[in-house]
Amino acid sequence: MDAETFRQVLCNSLRLNPDINTAYFDKEDALLLVVNFKNPPGRLLRHQWTYPVKTMVDLPDYRRFIKGENIALPE
Repeated sequence: MDAETFRQVLCNSLRLNPDINTAYFDKEDALLLVVNFKNPPGRLLRHQWTYPVKTMVDLPDYRRFIKGENIALPE
């Protein structure tokens, strides 16, 4: 893909308000760019995982939980 085509595709994608993830790839000295759509344009979001939140966990406990430490979260 040449530079002009890349710019056109990127600008058209950015109009649809996507999630953008970037990472630096040092072996090639390149920027990796990912454009994600939670719900592709023109489609309805039909399947969604939901779970009722019963309590609000404070940030330090949540970080320890994510790291895999064995802590008891309040219910």
